[in-house]
Amino acid sequence: MKSNHENSRRHLAQSVILHGRKTGLPSPLPTSGDALIFFPMIRRYSDFDRILKNKQNRADRLKQAREKGRHTQNQWESLVCEFGGFCVRCGMNVLRVEEDHIVPIYLGGSDSIENIQPLCARCNACKGSETFNWKEYRREFGFV
Repeated sequence: MKSNHENSRRHLAQSVILHGRKTGLPSPLPTSGDALIFFPMIRRYSDFDRILKNKQNRADRLKQAREKGRHTQNQWESLVCEFGGFCVRCGMNVLRVEEDHIVPIYLGGSDSIENIQPLCARCNACKGSETFNWKEYRREFGFV
């Protein structure tokens, strides 16, 4: 049986890798040779290298998207207010809507407000690579 300390260490390591949360781990991130020390749930070095490579690819894509255009927090809040906090895809009024890129960043979309729409967590998770502009659709036809 694992102790609470081991379980919390494992959970912390998973959070770092899967969710990018900040932790008290030494900086810079460990190399693949150190992977088993800091991230005990990784069984092979190739898994750790793949995760680091994916994280770097996401960071590079976001940097390119922000070079094409950026939005401010005020622009985002104005957009949310315009639709009254409703998800523009399903029309649900939720406590918190998420920023969704109409053209996903991995397909070359920008981070400008023209490429952002407010979606609930469920719609954002199941949207996939769909590039339909629900924001403009709701502006034209409203919520039915």
